[in-house]
Order: sequence, then C-alpha cells, then structure tokens
Amino acid sequence: MKYYFLLVITFLGVLNIHVCKGQYNSSKSGKYFQVGDTLPDIYLNNIINYKTTSTKLSDLKYELLILDFWATWCAPCVYFMFKADELKKRFKDRIEILPVTAEKETVVGPFLKRIQQEKKVVLSSVVKDSILRNMFWFNSLPHEVWIDRNRVVKAITGYTDVTYENVSRILDNKKLNLPVKVDIKYKDYDRDKPIYMGVQTGFNPKEGLEYYSVFKKYDSSLLSMNVTRDEFLTCTNSTALGLFQVAFGDNRPPFLVMNRIVLDIKDSSSVVDECFSNRNKNINEWYKDNLYNYELTILDTLIRKNRYDVMRKDVNNYFGIKLGIEGHLERKKMLCWVLERTSNIDKIQTKGGRSLDNRNAFTFELKNRSLQYFMTYLQISYLQESPIPIIDNTNYSGNIDIVLNCDLSNINSINEELGKYDLKFVKKESLVEVIVISELNKNKSLVIN
Repeated sequence: MKYYFLLVITFLGVLNIHVCKGQYNSSKSGKYFQVGDTLPDIYLNNIINYKTTSTKLSDLKYELLILDFWATWCAPCVYFMFKADELKKRFKDRIEILPVTAEKETVVGPFLKRIQQEKKVVLSSVVKDSILRNMFWFNSLPHEVWIDRNRVVKAITGYTDVTYENVSRILDNKKLNLPVKVDIKYKDYDRDKPIYMGVQTGFNPKEGLEYYSVFKKYDSSLLSMNVTRDEFLTCTNSTALGLFQVAFGDNRPPFLVMNRIVLDIKDSSSVVDECFSNRNKNINEWYKDNLYNYELTILDTLIRKNRYDVMRKDVNNYFGIKLGIEGHLERKKMLCWVLERTSNIDKIQTKGGRSLDNRNAFTFELKNRSLQYFMTYLQISYLQESPIPIIDNTNYSGNIDIVLNCDLSNINSINEELGKYDLKFVKKESLVEVIVISELNKNKSLVIN
C-alpha cells in the first residue's frame, strides 16, 4: 500500500487506518441513495480539465461510471487518482472514473496543474460540488460510487476495491459481491475531556483516586485518533501496533512510521492492518476483532510525568495476555537517510516574523519554524513510505526559513531543492532507536499493577 502524499496530519497513521476520516461530511438531510437505486438524470457542473465543463449523467455513455469523492488534502485520494487514470487507460472508452470534490477551483486547479507538471498526468475533477455529495452518506475519503449506463448504483466502496479484476467482472456482467462501504455518524464529544471515564460517561472518580486506565474493543461511533492532555491520554480505534507506537515512542512523530518498527513475530495479522493487502478479509469484521480503545487518566502530577511508562506496562500486560507479544525500545545500526550540511554557510536561518507553514504535495514552505518541525512533517507527511528512517545530523538549533518546490515524495527531488540551502540527505548507516515487538518470553512473568 503506497501513499504518495499525506496532506493533513491527525496522526491517523498511528492507527493504521488508511482513509481520511472526520474531515469531510456529506449532507445531513437523512435520505441518501443506496446500492440498487436509480439516480436522477442530474447535471454535473464545474468540471475542470475535462472534455466539457458540464454534462448530464445520461450523456456519459460509459458502461461503468465511478464517482470518486476526494480532496486535495487526502493522501489516499491522491494516490488513487493515479491508479484510476491507469485503469481508465486500460479499459479505454468503457469506463469513466470522475473525481468529485467540494473544494473550489482556485484550490483544485493549481493542485492538478502541479500534478500535471510533476507527474505528466492530466487529471479531471468536478469542483465546488454541492449536489453529488448530498446524494450519498459518507464521512471518510476516498468514497467510490459505481454507476452503470442506466444510472443504477451497482456498488459503493472504498478505493481499494476499484481494481482491474473487479471492474472487469462488472463489465462482463459477472456476479460480484463487493462489501458496501459503511461510514459511521460519529458521536459528538469534548476532546478536552476523557471519553471513557469522567463527566462524558457520567462517572466521576472518587476522591483519592490517582490514576486509572481502560481498554475497550472497537467502537464504530468514534473516530480513529489519539489525544493527549495534561490529565489524560486517549487512543481510539487503534491497532495493537498503534498502541505500541504511542507507548514506546512517547507519541513522538518519528515512531509513527513503519521504518522505526521491527516486527519479530510469526503472525502479524492481528497486530497490523493488513486488510488492504488481503482483500479476502472483511474490513469491518477485522476492525471489530483487532482495533482497540485505550484511555489513561492521571490525576497525580508526579505519576503524570511518567505517563508513557504507565502506558508501556499497560500495553505489554494487555497484549502479553491477549496476543502473546510485548514491546521494547532498542538501538540498532541501520541504513538511514541522514540530513547533513554541505557547507558552513547558514542559508536557512530565519529572518524572524510570524511563523508560517504552507504545505501541499509539491510545496513545503516554512518560516520561523524549527528544523525538527521540518524533519517531522517531511517524514510523516511525505516520506512515510520510505523503507529506511529519516534522521537529522546537522545539530542545527535555531529556527529556519525554507521553501521546497518539488515532488515531496521523492528524496532525489527533495535533495535538488535542498541544494539551495547547502543541505543534503545522504544514505548511510547510523544508530537509530526502534520499537521491537516480539513474542512474549513464556518464562517471563507479566507485571500486574
């Protein structure tokens, strides 16, 4: 599973949920079209980079039309658009996969133009959509609606179901039972208060209670996220791996990507989300069996300073019993991309002023931000699929001003831009701290508090 860009960071990557959730809501009118329904012959307006700027559904004479709901900030959406373009070329005039977004042309137009310049691919899209998104319920992207030439909805899926094999079966009128993508209407809750213990559940801790932790299985009414406040830490709908990453990485960004993880276990199918590489699995069933909610509330200020020590014990105890695995930190010598200075001339020192952070797939502009900030977002936003870690060896402590205009998923392109600042990523061996998840030592006693 490759992500080329991640444009909005809510640390969903920690949870290994490969969609953009909670950022895009369709209409709340309550009535939506389902599989088997016939759509009205509506007009599609505001189409850019297409053979026409508007068209009726009935004028699209394709055997299969897939409406691809997306957004510029959604990494899986951008990845899928390239995949969709390849599918369209393979099937030629038999199918159309038409991206649809509520974003304005002033946002989408320059974004698609940059993709054309960098990737040599011309992509179309309906922009400023206020009609189609109100016809289907969803709150995660990408969202795919399959429509036949009679305007009948044949399937509603995630993007991973849009494969050559599945499209071929639809075109050949063969039986195809694709699971319907079902998005949940999430609960409203206060992220500044604990979810499972406290006023949001009607439970108030008794006087003298210093800390408590809760494990709970998958809750479809909650977003996948992690929230840290002074008195509590909450991780919702996380994989086992995600909880190990937060606990043993102290919730630090470098540990939220897979190149800092060593899985020394025989079977990782219940630890890592593999639904996207194994389509024989039902994703919702896998979530029910293998996603977890964890909450740690600490009222004692001394214990609060060691919250991740507490969480490590909790995670090792729980998954030691449940899955027979445990985690620990280890320093390993491994191949890395190491950021180094190529001269003693400081070309990145900030000129001061208001901090600025302007990022998309092809632009990374920072003003008056730390180099650590730059490294963090470069790794978790753009290079999270790198098989080797990204580390800083410059020892630069001041804030920086930097502008990169390039394909930010490509380390060579990044190096070309970094050359302006006498910086370069060099591939070399270095000592790196990693999280190791291994089989539980059967002779080792669990720590029960």
